[in-house]
Amino acid sequence: MKNSRTLLVGYVLCLLLTGCTKSRPADKTESLKTPLPGLVLTFETWNKRSREPGLTRLVAHYVHDGNEDTQLILEGPDVGISEYKWVRPRKLILCYQKGLISSFQNEIKFRVNRDVRSFHVTLKEDC
Repeated sequence: MKNSRTLLVGYVLCLLLTGCTKSRPADKTESLKTPLPGLVLTFETWNKRSREPGLTRLVAHYVHDGNEDTQLILEGPDVGISEYKWVRPRKLILCYQKGLISSFQNEIKFRVNRDVRSFHVTLKEDC
């Protein structure tokens, strides 16, 4: 009985931490405008499947001189962001609404060739 629980917990952790749902293309991708040249944010969502929870990712894509760097900002099962707003060109606020956040970075740094760019992300509830 204890071994089956351990296997079940391991399976659930695999789904959440290794991103088993990410092996297939996102069911919905929404691009968000930013005030920084060359930077695009995408909300990527995978709908719930039989044994997999739904998954939400916020990814930053920076393109400079034809080269791209991509950074994960936020990830978690069924995460809902009600609003996003740039309060300064390098400061993004995300209004958290629901879900479980399993990964979050508040300082995003890009390195493309010799070009280094960064911005800060704040996660707030009920804003």
